[in-house]
Amino acid sequence: MHACNVVECGDTVLTWTRDQDREILRACRSTGPRAKTFRVLAKSFPGKTNVQVRDRFFTLMQLMKKAQKAAERKAKKSAKTPVKQTPVKQTPSKQTPVKESSGKESGVVKKPRIMQDDQQAGPSRENKGA
Repeated sequence: MHACNVVECGDTVLTWTRDQDREILRACRSTGPRAKTFRVLAKSFPGKTNVQVRDRFFTLMQLMKKAQKAAERKAKKSAKTPVKQTPVKQTPSKQTPVKESSGKESGVVKKPRIMQDDQQAGPSRENKGA
């Protein structure tokens, strides 16, 4: 959104530069939009009165509010648009790691042991006695 740089006030046509707009906004940010601020600015802008500078400041504020509202509407609209997500396929043969639960927190992660039907759990008792 661009500021209209040419303003018609009855028979008078005012032109404003971007530098003048920046200077008005900087001065009003630092000292506030006071009559004294507009008088000082008008002295630095040839052919402009303090009332014209004040009117330009309020015009710029209205333009900034419109731009902010438009940006908020755009952000809301883009937030409502669903993001297409691709489904994640998991194979059933993979096991998820299980954290070893000993008395200590070692942080070691082990995969669960998958035993075949003909295997026994733990060490064989036959080998212990020998």
